Amino acid sequence: FLGPRSLLRPTRAMEPAKQQDLDQLSREVRIANEYYFRSHPELRLLMKSFVAALHVENVPAGELRTFAEAFFADPTLASRIKTAQAKLGPAAEMKDPAILEHIER
Repeated sequence: FLGPRSLLRPTRAMEPAKQQDLDQLSREVRIANEYYFRSHPELRLLMKSFVAALHVENVPAGELRTFAEAFFADPTLASRIKTAQAKLGPAAEMKDPAILEHIER
């Protein structure tokens, strides 16, 4: 995964041909990232659980990075996601917020 588009944009002007190449690369990276995300439903479940945890724990904006580091470094996270996937089966791919109840914190 490459970062946001702003990281792919230089701060000074480029030659039009180089800018076109960079724009094409940016599109290809976004498409590849989207394909990867869609082919791994556990990522959707992982992200939904992270956002839910942010809301449940009412994390202030200034502590977001620290919270994210702790959340994703949690050694039980992978097993909790796998357990939730097993409980939910095909429902793990659904956009229903109720699936978050199956991820125990």
